[in-house]
Amino acid sequence: RLQSILPPVGEVDADFLNGLNNFVGRFEALNSTPAKKTVPHQEEEALCLDTADVTIPPEQQAEVDELAAALSELQATTVHEYQENVKNENIAEWKTKIAEKTQKLSQVKVDVINLKEDITKLKSQIVESPEELKSQKEKMKEAVKKIKNSIAETDEYVVEMQNRVQSVAHAEAELQQMNSLLQDLESSMNNTRLRQEEVRSMQKELKSLCSEEVQLKRALGMKLDKECKQNIRRQKKRETKEHHVQEVLGQCNQIHQKREEMADKIQAIIGETRQLKAKIKSLRDVCSKETEKAQVR
Repeated sequence: RLQSILPPVGEVDADFLNGLNNFVGRFEALNSTPAKKTVPHQEEEALCLDTADVTIPPEQQAEVDELAAALSELQATTVHEYQENVKNENIAEWKTKIAEKTQKLSQVKVDVINLKEDITKLKSQIVESPEELKSQKEKMKEAVKKIKNSIAETDEYVVEMQNRVQSVAHAEAELQQMNSLLQDLESSMNNTRLRQEEVRSMQKELKSLCSEEVQLKRALGMKLDKECKQNIRRQKKRETKEHHVQEVLGQCNQIHQKREEMADKIQAIIGETRQLKAKIKSLRDVCSKETEKAQVR
């Protein structure tokens, strides 16, 4: 009758130990998986703020470059520390759960040993005390129920760990995509800075040409006025002065032509800058949407 109520003790031990062995194998596989690369929300905000379209005075450019380099180094250090902390927290959590499962396994082994002893006692007392036999049967049923519950909890934990691994892989893929977008955005910002430097240089050159044109026009006016006053007495010098005036006018025309060419180049660069700004804004919107999706998930 006892054998019809309880499964063989050896079979219970084999099934339970087999399930525990599978659990330990899966945990080791999880533990060998590299820690996912995560970026804190504060770091994402810092990157987005760093890519904002801000006009920087030339005299502060060196200081801004130093601050940007320091910020990049701080971001790299923070990300590394954050990854190490997350990895250590996960390892500590898994060690705690393994210790709990090991403790439960030890308790189950003790229960199995006690169950074997109870079966031995019951076999010797089955004829002498039917009431005690019934009580022992109930105790053994409870012990079997506890063992089954422990096995079920172990299976649930394994399923939970599998789900966590899948969610980690999905989040890592999203973070890689976001990192690619941020790299594209950084490249666009570098190109924009180069364009801005070119625009500043051309604006300085244009300003210098305008100043030179004003000076030449002023000199031309003075020379023309002087020639008008001396025209009556110095007819011969008049021809020489007119020739000189023609040369100066030719220089003015050349300078004016250069000025128009420089203005066209500046307009073309301004158009390219606007296109880059539109692209940066589009990339920033995509980055914000991807960040929101990652936070929601």
